[in-house]
Amino acid sequence: KKGITLPEAKKLIAAAEDAATKGNAHRGIAVLDEGGHLVAFERMDGASLVTVEFAQAKAKTSVLYKAPTDVFSDGLGKGRTAILGLPEVAPFGGGFPLIVNGQVVGAIGCSGGNTPTQDSEVCGAAAKTLSK
Repeated sequence: KKGITLPEAKKLIAAAEDAATKGNAHRGIAVLDEGGHLVAFERMDGASLVTVEFAQAKAKTSVLYKAPTDVFSDGLGKGRTAILGLPEVAPFGGGFPLIVNGQVVGAIGCSGGNTPTQDSEVCGAAAKTLSK
């Protein structure tokens, strides 16, 4: 099984940083391996300290559940409060599993946008670059 490599993680972070800069927001960006362990992290200049924890939590949710964190935030918006009882769920947009050849090889999480939707857009754009 292929795992996420450090060069790939750095490429993902660069893509997320580029997208974040265009949106004029400063973020924490975390890339985790398939086991939920940190491979690379960047806190952009001006990003809040809390983005360190939130970016990693979003990525960990995505890798453990093999789903974007938007699934959980959307579910909460529809009244599915049982989501809050699930272990290690960060129900905020901005976490994406990294999929190669149909297998989850890691995840990326972004935090620090003005809205969770902005975090989702940034990390979603970065996740798409993995296969390129």
